[in-house]
Amino acid sequence: MTETMRVLALGGDVVRNAFLAKNDGGAHLDHGLATELNTTPSNVELAVTYDEYGGLGDLRTRLDAGTLESIYGSTPHVVVLDVSGEAEQLTNRAKDPRDAVAGFHDDLVAVFDAIKRDCGAHVLVVGVSSFDPGDPVSNFHGFSVEPIMLRAHRINLALFQTSHEVGLSVIDVDRLVAEAGGGNVVPGPLELSPEGSAMVRDETLRVLADYGFFDERTLVAQVGTRGERQ
Repeated sequence: MTETMRVLALGGDVVRNAFLAKNDGGAHLDHGLATELNTTPSNVELAVTYDEYGGLGDLRTRLDAGTLESIYGSTPHVVVLDVSGEAEQLTNRAKDPRDAVAGFHDDLVAVFDAIKRDCGAHVLVVGVSSFDPGDPVSNFHGFSVEPIMLRAHRINLALFQTSHEVGLSVIDVDRLVAEAGGGNVVPGPLELSPEGSAMVRDETLRVLADYGFFDERTLVAQVGTRGERQ
């Protein structure tokens, strides 16, 4: 019996291009997250809902006022968050980078907890590429605004620390980019090429498989076992 696993993907171009096929609104791939999985034998089909959101602070406010079902029309089994926009806007949070990252962390934990209380969905966060092919900075002293690569590093470190703290999963985009040779998959800051998008898609499927979402057991039991902090 084939079951449907609902994935809610929230963010910008990174998750849109990695999870949606060209005919579904993506810009890079013939096979998005759902169609790539469905090309291999599995008892699970993916139904992917994508939506842009105004950042973690905006999502936190919306979750304080309603449920994922009331906001997006269904209850997901997995929620994927793209935080590349958070790296871009980090300097808008606070003048001191430490305060800005603390605000990011607080919003991320609040969103994680709200999702767990709401429906127990597994939360997966797509990290940020810190590689900027057009700006090979080696000394960061004296910048009035931190370079995007430094902001990306701060966001990624906060993700790993939050993962250790609460148990959310992280797609380590920096590792994927490094393995692929950097400039081969990053045409510009916070951007991924079609090859890079495919790498994020495939890594997401691998992580979901590692958590047993494609095993031959009911999705209700799977989500139930992942409804508490790990």
